[in-house]
Amino acid sequence: MATKEFKARLVNKIDTYVNWTSNNPVLLKGEIAIVDVPASTDVVQQEPAVLMKIGDGEKKFSELPWISAKSADVYSWALAPTKPTYQASEIEGLDAYISGKVENTDTQYQLVKVNNTTFKLQSKPLNGSWSDVGDSISVVYTLTTGTTNGTVKFNGTDVAVAGLKSAAYQESSAFDTAGAAATAQSVAKDYADTIVGEAKTDLIGTGSATSTTIKGAVQESNTYTDNQIAAKIGSVYKPVGSVNFADLPKTPTKTELGNVYNVNDAFEADARFVTAEVGEHFPAGTNVAVIVEDDAYYFDALSGAVDLTNYYTKGETDQQITTKIGSLDKVDSAVANQFVTAVSQTDGIISVTRAAITEAAIPTLSQSKISGLETALSAKIDATAVSQIGKTGNINDATQVEGDYLIINCGTSSDVI
Repeated sequence: MATKEFKARLVNKIDTYVNWTSNNPVLLKGEIAIVDVPASTDVVQQEPAVLMKIGDGEKKFSELPWISAKSADVYSWALAPTKPTYQASEIEGLDAYISGKVENTDTQYQLVKVNNTTFKLQSKPLNGSWSDVGDSISVVYTLTTGTTNGTVKFNGTDVAVAGLKSAAYQESSAFDTAGAAATAQSVAKDYADTIVGEAKTDLIGTGSATSTTIKGAVQESNTYTDNQIAAKIGSVYKPVGSVNFADLPKTPTKTELGNVYNVNDAFEADARFVTAEVGEHFPAGTNVAVIVEDDAYYFDALSGAVDLTNYYTKGETDQQITTKIGSLDKVDSAVANQFVTAVSQTDGIISVTRAAITEAAIPTLSQSKISGLETALSAKIDATAVSQIGKTGNINDATQVEGDYLIINCGTSSDVI
């Protein structure tokens, strides 16, 4: 069989989507239809677009699938008979997503006494250990000589000492003569004892202090105040276990001051609660402490459990993710006598489209079926007007001018055989 090489350019059939669907021809097997899809046609997801279909010799244009990808452009794992599975560590952003959905709210706090004037706050996460939160807090008192006579400076502020100014800073003429020393001493002592007693009362109240001097009273005042603070701090957290709401003390007393009860059941606050409205609802697991306010004792709802029944646990979230990933698996096997015409995905699931190639689909036309062909062949022509190839029919006798191309134009959707 003789062959001859020509420089040629092939123009495939190209037309608009509207014309293709209107004419709806049957494409020859292997014939390519190029479709110009304008925007807002709702044919494919990404528009405008230029798409293709390949004929099979039997189906009309509208019945043929789109050619959306070549198998060479698809990763090998997408063409495998079985699709891969994924580990949680391979899914980018999975940890951040889960941590945003599942929140651990089981952090506990406690106030720890360091000494009589210092304490610190500690926290403990779920299954963790206690650790300090910030710096320790110290309560510091200072007592120095006052700026003016008859005062002491307490924490930087001058405080008048009752009775001392007039008794200690008078001219000598204001006192008795030396002959009245015994009387003066007795009177001064009685007066001083009275003043010291008043000063003690002003500084530390009428408690169990025993000092008979201002200095001792001030020292006792400082110690008494530190002890009060220590007692208050020590009474803040005294866990006494879990109880039902009905089993809480009917009337809180000084004996229960600082006790913390974990209430097993949900409840509504009553008149015994000082920091909540009567009827306010609290969930099961709420911590309730006994406090004192205006010399009366009340309950104070400290904290409660967060209801997470409408949220996934971490385990449930992991299971949901595993299930969703598993749903993406799709088994695909090669089909005899078919080739892949399209690879697409919907909701993460890859689908493969195939078409059959059959030799019988290529039509054979007899000469008599071509209108006018026999008449045309029977006509005589001037031999000089016929090229050499026209005379011999040998392809090797065909010639081509340098720079020219043989244009093979397949037409549009309306040009069919």
